[in-house]
Parts: sequence; C-alpha cells; structure tokens
Amino acid sequence: MQLPEKKQRPNLMDGLQNLPAQCSEDGDKTWHEQYPIIRRSDITRHRKKEDRIWVSHGDGVFDVTEFVDIHPGGSEKLMMVAGGAIEPFWEMYPFHKEDSILQMLNQFKIGILHPEDKLETSDLPDFTDI
Repeated sequence: MQLPEKKQRPNLMDGLQNLPAQCSEDGDKTWHEQYPIIRRSDITRHRKKEDRIWVSHGDGVFDVTEFVDIHPGGSEKLMMVAGGAIEPFWEMYPFHKEDSILQMLNQFKIGILHPEDKLETSDLPDFTDI
C-alpha cells in the first residue's frame, strides 16, 4: 500500500516576490513626510478591488489589494476586514501576531492612521475564554 504524497504548503513569500513595493524605507524622512495621514472614514471607502482594498493595523494603513488572492486563509477571509481594522480578526486568529507577518504587512503600507481613529486595546473583543 502506497501512502499518498504529502501535500506541501505553499511558501507565502513566493507570491509576494512579483508584487510592486508599496513604499521604500527612507531614514531621512519623518513618518509624516513619508506617508500621508489617513482617516478611518477614508479607509471604509476601500472595500472592493475596484476601489483598492485598504485595512488598518495599529497606526498604519495598508493597501492589501494585491495580497487578497494569495492570502493563505482564502480571499474571503481577508475581504471580511476590507475597509476596516484587522485587530479584531487577529484577536480570533492570533497566529497573525508574528514578526514575519507584520513585516509582510508593512510591504503594503500606504499611510498613517489619524491618531483620533486608532483603536484602543479596550475596544478589541476578548476571545480568551472561547
């Protein structure tokens, strides 16, 4: 009896190699010179691919349009957060809170979330008892 071939998980970074860089590191510029400040109300207008898919995380705003189709959990999972904050979903899926994933997300950074629109930890759902 021959065992079925073990399915190899795709390397997420392979799909990102052909994507254009959304920003470049420039140590000489301040955050406000390098990125525009974006309000949450602007992010909410970016829920469809035709409008570009924007999300926020912490004080960053990200255009993840080019990542939607290669998201390992499926595009429908990422589209659930389109136009909003990803923190509540990352509370449900805490394996996202890794440096490698945050570095990947930073490749899509397009702006800084206005300080008045940043989520506080107390605003996030608590899934620890589930």
